[in-house]
Formats: sequence, C-alpha cells, structure tokens
Amino acid sequence: MQGADGSRVAIIGSGISGLAAAWLMQKSGWKVTLYEAEDYFGGHTLTDETIPGVPVDLGFQVFNRTTYGHFEQFLEALGVDSEESDMSFALSVDDGKVEWGSHNLSTIFAQRRNLVSPKFLLMIRDVLRFGKEAPKVLVEEQYADMTLGEYLKKEGYSEGFTYWYLLPMCAAVWSVSNKQCMEFSIRVMIRFWVNHHLLELIERPKWRVVKDRSRSYVRKVVEILQDARSSCAVRSVVRKGDKVEVRDEQGKCEEFDHVIFATHSDVTMKILGGDISKEEEAILKGIPYAENDVYLHRDPSLMPRERKVWASWNCLDMTELNKDAPSDRAVCVSYWVNSLQRLPEGTGDLFVTLNPPHAPAEEKTVKHLKLSHPVFSGASKKSQETLDKIQGVKRTWFCGAWCGYGFHEDGMKSAVNVVEKMGGMIPWVPRPTSPYMPLLTRFVCSSVHRFAGRAIKRGSLRLIMPNGTEVVYGNPEQKYVEEEGGDEKKGRREVYHSRVRVFDCKFFHRIAKDTDIGLGESYMNGEFEPDDLTNFLNVLTQNVEEFNSLQKSLGVLNWIGTQVQTMAHMARANTVEGSLKNINEHYDLGNDMYRLFLDETWMYSSGVFNSPQDTLYQSQLNKLDLILDKLELNSGHHIFEIGCGWGGFAIRAVERFGCRVTGITISEEQFSYATAKVEERGMSDRITILFCDYRKLPAELLGKFDRLVSIEMIEAVGHENLGEYFGVIEQLLVPGGKAVIQAITYKDEHYMEYCRCSDFIRRHIFPGGHLPSMGAMLGATRNSSLFCQHVEDIGLHYARTLKMWHENWTGAEDKIKKLGYSDEFYRKWRFYFSYCEAGFQLQFIHNYQIVWCKSPVSLARTSRAAASSSSPFSFSALDTNTMSMVWCFVAGFAGGKYINTLWLVPIMSVLFLLLSLSCGFFSSMAAGRIYTDLDDAKQRQWARSVVSGVYSLLTVLLLLVGFFVSSFSNPFRSDAGQVCNLLLSMTCGFSIWSLFDGIKNRANVRSSARSGVAGSTIALCCGVICLAKQLLVPYICLTLLSEVHSLLMHALDIAQLALLSSPLLEKLHWGSLGLFRIAGHALLTVKVYSDRGSFPNSLLFLVALSGMLVLNGLNLRLLVDLVLHPIGHRLARSAPPETARKVKNE
Repeated sequence: MQGADGSRVAIIGSGISGLAAAWLMQKSGWKVTLYEAEDYFGGHTLTDETIPGVPVDLGFQVFNRTTYGHFEQFLEALGVDSEESDMSFALSVDDGKVEWGSHNLSTIFAQRRNLVSPKFLLMIRDVLRFGKEAPKVLVEEQYADMTLGEYLKKEGYSEGFTYWYLLPMCAAVWSVSNKQCMEFSIRVMIRFWVNHHLLELIERPKWRVVKDRSRSYVRKVVEILQDARSSCAVRSVVRKGDKVEVRDEQGKCEEFDHVIFATHSDVTMKILGGDISKEEEAILKGIPYAENDVYLHRDPSLMPRERKVWASWNCLDMTELNKDAPSDRAVCVSYWVNSLQRLPEGTGDLFVTLNPPHAPAEEKTVKHLKLSHPVFSGASKKSQETLDKIQGVKRTWFCGAWCGYGFHEDGMKSAVNVVEKMGGMIPWVPRPTSPYMPLLTRFVCSSVHRFAGRAIKRGSLRLIMPNGTEVVYGNPEQKYVEEEGGDEKKGRREVYHSRVRVFDCKFFHRIAKDTDIGLGESYMNGEFEPDDLTNFLNVLTQNVEEFNSLQKSLGVLNWIGTQVQTMAHMARANTVEGSLKNINEHYDLGNDMYRLFLDETWMYSSGVFNSPQDTLYQSQLNKLDLILDKLELNSGHHIFEIGCGWGGFAIRAVERFGCRVTGITISEEQFSYATAKVEERGMSDRITILFCDYRKLPAELLGKFDRLVSIEMIEAVGHENLGEYFGVIEQLLVPGGKAVIQAITYKDEHYMEYCRCSDFIRRHIFPGGHLPSMGAMLGATRNSSLFCQHVEDIGLHYARTLKMWHENWTGAEDKIKKLGYSDEFYRKWRFYFSYCEAGFQLQFIHNYQIVWCKSPVSLARTSRAAASSSSPFSFSALDTNTMSMVWCFVAGFAGGKYINTLWLVPIMSVLFLLLSLSCGFFSSMAAGRIYTDLDDAKQRQWARSVVSGVYSLLTVLLLLVGFFVSSFSNPFRSDAGQVCNLLLSMTCGFSIWSLFDGIKNRANVRSSARSGVAGSTIALCCGVICLAKQLLVPYICLTLLSEVHSLLMHALDIAQLALLSSPLLEKLHWGSLGLFRIAGHALLTVKVYSDRGSFPNSLLFLVALSGMLVLNGLNLRLLVDLVLHPIGHRLARSAPPETARKVKNE
C-alpha cells in the first residue's frame, strides 16, 4: 500500500473533508500533517460554547441514514453517537401575512383564510404535482441544460408554489438568494431532491444530529492525529518535481510527498498563487462562494409570527423583493435550535439565523460570524464533472463539500475518493438505508416492537431504524436489578444496555418468523449491527425468560416458523448415519480454519482460567490437568475417550502419566490431524485413534478400560440416545472404573420446552446438536451401575474462552476470507461465539465437569444392563421403531390395492396433527389467560384433551348417524357402509396422531405406559387390516360407544385445568363410565360370544373375543385409577410443596 513506508502528506483545511482525509490517510500508514488557519478545528463543523452547558452547532447541523452513508460510518468508526432530530419547515411572508408550517394540516392551514385562498390552494396542488412530475427531468434530454427558472416557466407552475414553497426550500438548503436558485441546473437540483427524498410528502428519512454536537467527532479525530496544527495558515504551496513545498504564515517551509487541499475553491486558488495551472484555475473558478451572516440569538422577531407554525427550519421573505424578478438578496433562514438540536430543558428559545433582514436585538445576540457557502450553477456542474482531470497532477489533490451538493456527505465522499485514489484504505462500506416501509412491514415491525417492549424488563435496547427513527425498549437509566445469585454483598446484578443500527427491515420479518434463528440469520446477512455484539446478546439473554413466555404473542407466522424449524431439527436425528453427517458439517469445515482461532492444544472446549493472566493455551492445559486429576490416574491405566477431537487430551494424558489412551472420532479432518500428530510426537505405542461411532465399537473393547473421558461430545448425542450413550460408557468401564464427562447443559426447568424446539446453534452451527440437562443425564443412568460422584460448573470460564476465540476470529478476518469463506460465514461464527458467550456469562447454560463411578459389580450384570439399554425394545428405540412400523404399515396398505378403503386414514392423521399444532394458538385466542397462564406441561395436556375431545365428539355424532341409518344391523356384512368406514378411518387416523403425540412428548411418559404404546400400535394395525379387508368393521365401530364417556372425561380434564368446578359434569362422567364403557363393552363381549357361529372362522372369533376381554380389563383398570386419582390430588394439595411434588410425580 502506498504510504506504508511513511510518505508525508500535507492536508490543508480541517473541515469535514480535511478531517476525514487526515484520519483515513493516517490509518493507511501515511505521515499526516493537518494545517488549519483558524484557532479551532472543524471549519463549518463549528460548535459554539458561549452559553455554559449548551453547545450549539452553527454550521453543519443534521444528517440522515439514507443519504449520509459515509458520514454515518465515519461516526461509527470514531465511536460517536447520534440522536433523532426534527426537520420541519415553516414559511413567513411579508411579516406574517402568509404563514404555514409542515407539522400537520393544522399548521399548513394555520391561517384559516388560506382554506379559501386560490393562490394558496394552487400552491398545494403544485406541490403534489411537482412530486410526481419532477423526476422526469433526470431522463428526458430536453431538460439537460435547463435552469430551474426555465423549467418552472415551461411547466406552468404557479407563483404561490414558486415563492411560497420551492424557492424558500432551496434557500433553506443552500443559503442562497432566490435569483441564484432560479439559475440552478434543474437536473442537479432534482437529483438532489430525489436522493434526499424531498419529493416525498410522507416517507422521508428521519434526520439526526450528533450527540453532544459536532465538536465530539472533531475532538476525536484531532486526538488521534499525530500532527494537527491550528492557527497555522498556509501562505503558499509550490510543486517541485516529486516534492511539494508548503510554507505557512510564520514563514516555516516543509516538504511533503503529496498535498491535499480541503479548502474552499477560492482559498485554494489563493494558496496556489502563481503555481496554479490553467486547468486547475478554470475548474476552481467554476465554483464560487457566497458569504452569509450568521447570528446565534434569542430574538423571536426573526421567526414566524404564529408560534404554532414554528419549525426547525423557518424561512422569512418579502414579496416586495421579488416584485419584478427573483431577488438577489439572500433569503433569511432561522433555525430553531431547541427543536433541531435537542437542547437541555430550561435553555429558553435559541435561534441560528442566516442573512436576517435586520440584526437581532443586541441584548439578545449571543454570537455573530460569517460563513461562506458554494454557489452552484451550470458552470459548477461542469467543474465537478472535470475535477478528475487535475486530481493527482503534480502530487496535488482536491476535496471538499463543493465537489458535490455542498453538504457534509459530499465532503466525506470527496475525501474518500481522494484517499482511495492515493491507495489508502476505507475501513467501511456505506450502508444507505431506505425510508420506505410497506404496510406489511409496518405491521410486522409493530408486532416485534410490542413483543420486545413487553419482554425487556432488565436493561435496555436502543434500536435505530432504517429510516432514522429510534425505538427504545426497557429502561436506559437502570443499572442493577435485585436478583438471587447476584452480587452477594449488594444483593443485585448489573444489567446491560445496547444500541443497534438496523439497515434492513428484513430484520423484523426474520424475528417475527423465526425469533433467535431469524435474529442470527439477519446478522449473518448484515441487516443490523450492534455497537457490541456480545453486549447486545447479553441484553436479550438477561430477558430470555420474558422473551420465551411472550413468543406466542408474535402470532401465526411465528408459530409456523417454529414448527418448520423444529421439524428441520428433528430431521437431523443423531442416528449412526445422521451423526456422521452432522459432525462432518461442523468439524470438517477445514483444519486451516480452526487453526486460526484455537490455541496450540487444539482443544475446542472450555478452558479453565486459574488467574487473570492465563492465556488461552494455558487455560486449556489447566482444563486438561483438572480432568486428569479427577480421573486419579497412574501409568498402568487405559483411558477411553469418546470424541477425541484433534488429540489434545490424549497427548496431555500420555505426557503427564505415560498411560494408554484409545480415542474415537467420526470427523475425517480430526482423525487425519490427530493420527499425524500422535505419530509426530512418537506416541503411537501409547495412543490409538479410531474412526468409529460410539455405538459401533468392536466387542473386544467392552469392559477393558479403567477410565473414560468425554469432553463436550455429549451435545452431539441427542435426548433419545442418552440411555444408549451411558450404556456404552457402562459397558466400556471395568467394575470400579471412573469417567469424567464435560458437558454443556440446559436448565432442568426449561428442558422439556428445549426438547421440542430448535435454535440458532442447532440450525446453523451444530446440526442435530442437543444440550442435555443434569436431570436428563441422571435419569438416563438411573437403572445403571453408574453413579454421579462429583459435579463442578466451569461455565463462567467458558464465557472467557469464547471471548478469546472471538477475538482470534475477528483478528483473522482477512485470512478466513482468503481461505474462501464468505462474509456471511464469517459473521455467522461471530454471532455463534457471542451467542454462547452471553449464555454462559449470564448462566443461562452451564458447563459441568461430572465424575461418574461404576459400581464394583460383576461383569455379567454390567453386560446385561448395557445390553438392556441398547436393546431394540428400550423405550427410545421402541419410539422410533413403533412410528416407523406404523407409518410403513399404513402407507403400504393405503398405497397398495387397498387404496380405495384406506386413503382416508393418513388424511385423518394429518388433520388431527394440524389440529394439535394449531390448538395452542386458538386456545390462547379463545381462552385467553386461562390457557396462557398454564405451565408447559399443562398446556400440552390441554391440547391433547382438546384434540381427543374433538375426536370423541365426532365419533359420537357418527355413531348417532349410524344408528339412524341402521349401519350396525348386520355386523358381519362384507360392505360396512360409508358411516362405518368413515368412523373407523377417523379412529385409525386419530390413533396414529395419538402415538405420534405420545412419542413426541416421550420424556413425560412414565415407564408404565410403554405397554400402552405397544398395545395401541397393535390395535391400530388390526383396525387398518379390518378396514382394508372389510372384516367386522361395524363390530369395531360398536366398541366406540365408550367415546361418550371419553368426551365427558376430556371435558372434565379441560375444566380442571381451567380451575372450573362442574358437579353436573362430574356426575355425567361417572354415569357414562358405567353405562357406555363398562356395561357397554361387557354387553358387546357377551354378543361376540353369542355370535361365535357367525364368524368366518374360529381364529377370527378368538381374536375378537380376546380383544374384548382385554378391553374389559382395561376398563376395570381405568375405574380403579379414577377412583384413586382424587385421593392423590387431595394429598398433593394439603402437603408441603416438596411432598406435594413427590405425590404428583408418583
């Protein structure tokens, strides 16, 4: 890069262009000297501090996020904040004879006589017309060289529009006379109005001002510059060969390699003097400057007469001055600083007036000065277009607001242009935003605003919208909250605050649809940028309980998105094949990438920091040593490691103890690296690395290991495989063996909800990943010979580890992208590091080191227990096998020759599934807080009762129809009829949903219910066979008379959940139990026996009779359960809390 060798550059002028050029050039490695003639830096970036505690910007005042892309990024790079401003406009003509303001209709027609004034109404008509017609001048050739005056005359715009709207607006923007405005190039002016959305009447960008005024960023730049000289005017610049000689007013002369003029065009010509070329002179002369009087004062006589009309920008004019032709006197513009710059309360009215018709009262004048502004015309446009011809000639460069429309962003752009041409680096990409928000986007934004506003109770989040408006959630003044587990001395916890700039409204759409997954995807795509990513996620994490409880308020869109993401996660199940694919997608991204943020140990897990000075490398050694110490090793031990990664643990274990280690991995990249590293270290005789899934271990390894380690691998196991995982550990260890598992865990109280959803990490970082809870792990080992001996939480160490990884990652950005990874990928991992750091820092998730010991029992018992845990009849395996068999069985029948009789079954199952998925949404709408106040378990119970109740109701109705049309008169007929077929199809479909729902919520199903799952599966298959072959369909339908009782039972369940008492419903429930279920099924059993001669064969009769006997037995068991249930419920209500929980669980 040019300048990296320390080449010198002189920059003359410290306005926005000079400051930006100096900062960028120094950042690019140049030695910069900044010259400023005044005793202050900033040029028109002038902050007056005459009034104590009330800084006021006199020159530059406002910007917006739509058209000031470079300037906004410059402020962000400097760490300078901004705030909303008001950009209203008002006009007062002839000392108040005509006045209007832009606030609303009331101020537009502040003078009610204007409601019937033809001239005023024509003005309004032409304002609307101008907004529609003006853009055509940018494309039609006839307007290429036309002035504003010529355009207005040609198009026939009214005098009121010209002098009461258009010229005052131009005067306010450019601080020039009406005559000069009329000489503007119409194309230049309209292009400016289009770029700044001034032709729009509603969706304009929201204007902003620099917090603590523009002095804040001037000071920041000057503090950074190594050589900034105020009160040091430049007398002359002479170009001599490959050097530039700069002489100041004191006569000091210095040589530079380049010079950058960031001064007004007339000042530049004066400094160049006789050394100026003809081409330079012609271009610089084309942009003259006009001087303006500027007053800071408190005199309201230079404001509109009607105070309600007062606006941020106020134009005052006189008709007399424009009687014969547009006036050549500069139009008076008064800025109401209180409205424009958010002055402190109690300041009193303060104004900045340019070119007043008379000076403000002396006693009310705070300051008077003169500022020059460029005057644009056709000649200036030509000069701007040819400026590149002289850039860099004789090592001389030119920049300034005059290179564009005369505003701060134009000065920034010109400085950026020069720096880029000189080979400098621009550390940002402009992110212009749009003020347009379609109706749907407004609705979605409103929904997210309500959601976040209600959820953020701790700390605050300040959102700067794409159109420049701000939304604040929470309390920005809050510093602490009283919480358990906070600062023990003060009993409080510090809260976080964050500021976020949103660049694209897709940000809100993604959150509304996919919450945290959408948030991460939005960051990946650069749709928002927080001041500090981790701090922003801290704000969200400290309010995560509220966010989770209010998520349903986002409505149907979010519910659909959640279901889609959950199903996508379920599709990444950790089967043997699925685990291989999931692991490859994360760990096989490339060792070259992991090398950029991991330390020399290549440990991709939490370190342990024993002191604040510990490096990442030392923290990983500390962690490995802590695990090794907990294993109580000696040189004769043989360790098995599940998930050996890149071999860091194995190498450390052999280094310290000389023991043997066998490790397994299913990552090809890890396997290759670990194998090579072991050979390189000469440890092949002590360390064996196998490419193998933990479920496919060779039989000869079982029962051979004294110790076992698994460091943050359990997160790739999955809830349904925890039993098998611990079963393998049990099989591998010798009696009395010991295991240390380091596991990232979820809280027990939220674990069930976590099992039924997805999140950003599981969607984008660790496909198929799943954090177990401590309770889930203890549950998985309940019937094993493993017991938990010790637990240590190192989660806070993980927050620091992730912070260091993140710092390494951001420091290696260029290298990461040179490896071929996209910016989206880079930002995804940034979000991942910060997301996890926040979770650990606020202890929403934990990282436990758990020591497990195996009881010193016989190998036979261990083998049997392990075999049992991996048996195809274990609960988790039964779940998967059951659903696979059921769906294959039903699909095979429905898709085969029985399609005519079975096509309704899968349709019915899908309908019940849709009903169950939408139940929560509609229940919250219909039942309100009765439903939403229920905990997760009760909401699931409610949904199941509602769906089951709907099925029972439909069944009862169909039975009534069947009795009415005599569908059950002949139970043995070959054609069962439409009613019976529909009824049995619905029952089979409901049974499929019922099995699915039970398995989906398997963690809540007690072991005693496993036979119910198997029994339901058998009953379902028999129903499908009978329906397909039309065997005894009416008989089966008659057994459904018990649904009368089921309907009342489900209604009673819902009433109890809603805490409603209904003695009548209780009596009906008990009556229907005896009449329709117990008596009904008993009578039907008798009928089956009496009809034994009518069955097609004796086998079918025996099956039917056995089924009825089983059904009667289940009815009696139900009766016993219902009789005992109220007793347990009363005990639970009267017992102390802990005892009550035990009673309920039992």
